Amino acid sequence: MKSLRAYRPLHWFVVLLLTMVLAAIPILAQEPALPADQVLFQHDFTPPRRFWQTDQPGFNLAYVNGAYRVRNNFINSFVSSALPGTYTDSGVFADARFVDGPTTGYYGTVCRLQDAWNYYAFVIGHDGSFGIARVQNGVVTFLSESREGIGIRPATEINQVGGICQGNTLTMVVNGQSQVQVQDNTFASGTTGLMVLTRGQPGVLVEYQSFMVTTPEAPPEAPPVTEPVAPAPVPVETRSLVGAAGGAHHDYTVTYPAETEVTVSMTYWPSDPSFWTGIGFNVWSNGHLVAEGDRVDGDNVVQATFVAEANAEYVIQVFNYIDGRGITYQLSTTP
Repeated sequence: MKSLRAYRPLHWFVVLLLTMVLAAIPILAQEPALPADQVLFQHDFTPPRRFWQTDQPGFNLAYVNGAYRVRNNFINSFVSSALPGTYTDSGVFADARFVDGPTTGYYGTVCRLQDAWNYYAFVIGHDGSFGIARVQNGVVTFLSESREGIGIRPATEINQVGGICQGNTLTMVVNGQSQVQVQDNTFASGTTGLMVLTRGQPGVLVEYQSFMVTTPEAPPEAPPVTEPVAPAPVPVETRSLVGAAGGAHHDYTVTYPAETEVTVSMTYWPSDPSFWTGIGFNVWSNGHLVAEGDRVDGDNVVQATFVAEANAEYVIQVFNYIDGRGITYQLSTTP
């Protein structure tokens, strides 16, 4: 299982909980009608509005043209919006699509939410990947994650994403097809909602067009879990980065074999000693600073060495704080 925590401290408003009174909502336009006793709550994002709207530096929640849009501008972090109503066993589904942003993000639904930092999530990615995640004390751990989804449509098309929480069994369902089942006993009941997760890059924008909570239905047998493909170390790459007073950066998410000594090197141009404090890179893992680049072999070469841990994911963050000044850099790692 992989865990992911924000590489910078999360602000209190990253995860939003709503305490609004629920009312009857029309049947979803894109869902087949279910028997009344199987529908616990549904919303097609037309008035009356149920989810909160806000515009913050790190995220945005808004009703736009009969849909609900969530933008997450944080890095390696989550933004979730939840509604009241406690359920023990339920299905939670949403019709949604990617609108804009990097291809590394995930979106989906939430069940058994205890508070802002503790719940289960069913999410899919831009490339057709999917996963069941447990968010516990703000740490995202994938109980199952795969890039071999069944019937998942291309990124900008609408997918029905969600899952079923029944007893200790969590079942991922996309477009009516069961993807995988896992068992976990951490959360027994809670509220429901929506989630957008970023991994490595900020700026993921997702549009939700419907939301439904149902009684748990017996899904078809899930296919076997496919092991996720581990990202490769960063290859030699040359890029440009224009600085900003508040910091401009590029992020690279990587993994390495356990107990491997890793060396990260960056060479940048133009070479200027006055840039020393404003240009470089840091290596983060699970919310902790692992290594900082130090200058070697001249003014424009930065390097760091660390020993990789088992099952750890690392983010190499190249930064430029020299406002308005562009650099070209080459980044590489060994092994």
